[in-house]
Amino acid sequence: MVTAAGGIEGIVGVLNSGSNVARENAAAALFTLSGPPDNKLRVKDAGAVPGLVTLLRTGSLRGKKDAALALFNLSLEDSCIGEIIDAGRRARAVGGCCDRTRRRAWRTR
Repeated sequence: MVTAAGGIEGIVGVLNSGSNVARENAAAALFTLSGPPDNKLRVKDAGAVPGLVTLLRTGSLRGKKDAALALFNLSLEDSCIGEIIDAGRRARAVGGCCDRTRRRAWRTR
């Protein structure tokens, strides 16, 4: 029902721009929705992967758990694996850049 009504896109919107609690709830919903094989591509095509990777890196313990489980569900679909890897690389590159900037700023104090 949720997938037929275009609800996945709304959930992804919350994942990308909601409060911390809302993002956690969105990841939990995407974990559930990404279980059935028919939904895996719908979740990926809605743009959920980058938001899930971001939450996995920066979220609370609960958010990280739900993001990891959703990404695991998606990884069971071969066509999702490349996007998950690419999103992880982008997040790591940006995070590494920010980490170096923070370290430099801290050393100059």
